[in-house]
Amino acid sequence: MDARRVTIKDVAMAIGVTPQTVSRVFRGKGYVSADTRARVLDAAQTIFVNSHTINESVYREALSLGASAVISFLEPEPSLDGIVSDMGVPLMILGRRTELASLDYITTDDVMGGALAAERLVASGCKSFAYLAYAFGMTCVQDRFKGFSERLAKDGYTAEIIDVTYGIKSALAERAAAGQLPDGLFCFSDMMAYDAIKTVNAMQASVKIVGYDNIQADISMPIDLTTIGVDKPEYVQSVVSALLAKVEGESDGRIANTFEVKLHDGETA
Repeated sequence: MDARRVTIKDVAMAIGVTPQTVSRVFRGKGYVSADTRARVLDAAQTIFVNSHTINESVYREALSLGASAVISFLEPEPSLDGIVSDMGVPLMILGRRTELASLDYITTDDVMGGALAAERLVASGCKSFAYLAYAFGMTCVQDRFKGFSERLAKDGYTAEIIDVTYGIKSALAERAAAGQLPDGLFCFSDMMAYDAIKTVNAMQASVKIVGYDNIQADISMPIDLTTIGVDKPEYVQSVVSALLAKVEGESDGRIANTFEVKLHDGETA
């Protein structure tokens, strides 16, 4: 697997099932046997690990430079679990959770973020919904969809997954041509959301859109996007404080924290 984004089709091809089966697993809707579900999740993680991760060599290189702690935004390879434990130098994963017991993580509450996006789209009158994402091996991708789909289910709705690995414009154009363009879109990131807005505006389609990250809190953007975000100064401070406490020996327990997210009330949903 080369260093590119992982798609639903990649996962399906790896284990010999249809893309629709993989989509049902990620959506948690429709019948999929326990064995197939386990194979799909394992394949998604394995393929992703081969192309978008922090590995042992990167960690050891950081230690060779005298690092007393390592911070990464990438998915950690499973082999790091024992290595970090043996070396005793903390490895902090930011922006996604990890189940590797010797690694620390601090992330936004992605499940809650997905739920807030669903609530806003439902409140805006949307009746059909989709989640735009790629790199489906990332826990943050999965968690945002989990919160989104579960909250929609409470109101009797389901959510489609739209794989935008090869472009948002083509993915949405395909659905529009088939008369299946949802009127409520939740995008994995703000940049995806801005691309989606540009695309649906060109189609003159009426679609509500929610992003994630609230980048407009830091840089000027042309549209006041409805999005999910955190208090970034507080978020950064929490990361620094937790990691320093561990490095300085004030805390020896595992750091596994989620940070509260809030909806930014913009004009797009």
